[in-house]
Amino acid sequence: MSDLDDGAMSACVPFPSGTCLFPLTEQIAQFPNIRHALSGQETRLIEFILDQNGFVKFYVFGASFRPEMQRVLATQFLCTPELVTMGYLGMGGTIANSMGLLLGRHDDETTLKNTGRALRTLLRLVVSTAEGIAAALNLGLTLITFNQSRIGHHTLDIARAALRLVAPWYLNRRLTDYVEMDPNFLCTLFSETFECLCHRQIPTFRYRVPVPDRVDRYYGISRSLLPVLYDICVFSHSLKFRRRPKRHQQDHSSYTAGQDLAEDDNVEGTRGGPDEEKYQDGDCETWAHLLAAVDEFLWTHKLHEQFEQSAALSASEFTYMGLQAWCYQATARLILHQLGPPTAHSKCLRRAIAESILTKVQQIRQMELYGSRYILFAYFIAMTEMERSEVTDDDVLGQMVELTSGVARASCYNMKAFLDYFWSARGQDPQGLWLDLVSSGPKFSIGL
Repeated sequence: MSDLDDGAMSACVPFPSGTCLFPLTEQIAQFPNIRHALSGQETRLIEFILDQNGFVKFYVFGASFRPEMQRVLATQFLCTPELVTMGYLGMGGTIANSMGLLLGRHDDETTLKNTGRALRTLLRLVVSTAEGIAAALNLGLTLITFNQSRIGHHTLDIARAALRLVAPWYLNRRLTDYVEMDPNFLCTLFSETFECLCHRQIPTFRYRVPVPDRVDRYYGISRSLLPVLYDICVFSHSLKFRRRPKRHQQDHSSYTAGQDLAEDDNVEGTRGGPDEEKYQDGDCETWAHLLAAVDEFLWTHKLHEQFEQSAALSASEFTYMGLQAWCYQATARLILHQLGPPTAHSKCLRRAIAESILTKVQQIRQMELYGSRYILFAYFIAMTEMERSEVTDDDVLGQMVELTSGVARASCYNMKAFLDYFWSARGQDPQGLWLDLVSSGPKFSIGL
């Protein structure tokens, strides 16, 4: 396979909605360097990524969103093939292999090489257009997807690499409502936020909820919770530094949101008992304010006009979106109670919230929706309140894999390994907080 020009940007050629995508010969023919670089097997991988009944169906929660997702993936490929091709091939190869799909066995070394080139492209990328931002987010999410299927940790660095390219545009309000960027934007933001909640770091920036709010094909109506999750990350991060042993305390007054803190994963805080004062003036007020913001949270069910025009969502899809949003709201509440000041009723309250989340997750599992449920984070946090004796290995791992349609197996295995580690540690320290053990336990990332 010959080298592609990683820095080239082709003219954008949007792919019309509802047009048949296969075969791709005519579309790829417009880009000579791509046409000569792709083998027949690699062309089939690209077709698999763009197929409504292939890759697409594993990554949307309902059939109504498949045409839109297919159109976005195709448009991004045809707009900037020199940038995103390696990401598509790396992701397509590893997922086709992990799912045992009838695309032939793809050479593992080639898959890793393609993914490595996609990562180098992302790290070198300089964006100057909305199409460039869309390509950066596409690469970021492609690499996150590959990582969760094959490696299962270190997705935070990938998400941040993409979002830091977006940040100057986003923070200066230079981004317009660019539909090709938006779905990858939200999914990458959620990925970074979940990782920051686990590692007690701060996301790159605080999301501004658009007015009117819209439905996202991955996270439904849950996107409006992102600003509150950001605030919880900031609060959790501040508590983590305060609870470190004094020999590790240092001045972080110059810390900026999204900054990498390598030492965060090498130094553990100390989980204070009920008598240890770990809250300073204002902490309880901040905690109560965040809890109120979560409890009073409301979602709007305004559909994006494109979805209104192109697809009528089924009743089960609407039901799913409501359950998913409820689970994320309850998960935010549970994390706050895990971080909050200990009381006589803290453990019982956390347990009740966790059980309610797991009940809703089971309802989602029983729904006739093919594809990732995008609810694994809520399931994982709820399981930290369960006892090891209450679950079986097969049940926990099997449900995790099922919730991701089997495409985030590496993340699922690593998340289960961390839960085993935490349950064992809690046997020695019943008051131990899972957040305090993340850096000392098995590495994991949250599957989408």
